[in-house]
Amino acid sequence: PDVEGGAAPDAEPDVEGGAGTVAAEMHSEEVSSDDVYSPATVLTPYHVAQLQALHFSFADLLCVPAIVFVALATPYRVPWIFKDQMPVGPDHRLHRSVVRQLGSALADLPAIAAGSLVVLTLYRADFVFRALRNRDMTASDRRVAMFVAFASVAFDLVTLVPLAILVVTVYRVPSLAMRLKARLTFLLTSDPEMQPLQMQMLMPRPKGQPGFRVVASKSRELAGVTAMRLHVAGYDFWKAVGKEKGDVVAAAARAALPLRLRDGREASTVEK
Repeated sequence: PDVEGGAAPDAEPDVEGGAGTVAAEMHSEEVSSDDVYSPATVLTPYHVAQLQALHFSFADLLCVPAIVFVALATPYRVPWIFKDQMPVGPDHRLHRSVVRQLGSALADLPAIAAGSLVVLTLYRADFVFRALRNRDMTASDRRVAMFVAFASVAFDLVTLVPLAILVVTVYRVPSLAMRLKARLTFLLTSDPEMQPLQMQMLMPRPKGQPGFRVVASKSRELAGVTAMRLHVAGYDFWKAVGKEKGDVVAAAARAALPLRLRDGREASTVEK
């Protein structure tokens, strides 16, 4: 009786006190609704990886029409899309490359159209081909070159009206033809085989034909020279000739250049 009577009164406060403590602890650890629905609680790393893959896949789909357009319009730019972009990783390097090449392709199309029209004229086609072969020129430089060539062709068309008037006069056509021949004659576009050091004009008296003596240097590997081309340049020189002999004579002389001098006929070659 002593044990039962002593145990019963002492047990009830302990149980009530313990229950109150547990209830208080549960109340203090309740989670708010904001924490339950926050991305950090809802999205697991698996979900985040899926969303990232979906994001890049959507960007890839947007790039497909751009790649097809670049491949059809400017196929030479397709390798540049993938250059230095592989392997394709979880970033936007490839997408940025597609956007850059798409912009360049859109800028190339007007230049391609202008260059194609210039090539059709034939007489200015060489200007286009030289710009395309020049590796020192950037894409922007080539576009500018195409537009400059097209502007030159357009200006040529404008000058057809005064040209028609000159043709009608007939007697001015030979002079015009010689002037055009002189102005359209290009000097060397590459390094010469020999470097001229000295040039003298020979005028035999009282009779004889005038001639030239040219002293030039050459490499040791160059041997057996049988012919050379002589071109006399210099605006002041030809201006003086025109003033002394007349513009027609000066134009005729310039139109005959460059002179092809063959060894044993128009020239005599002496190697030292």
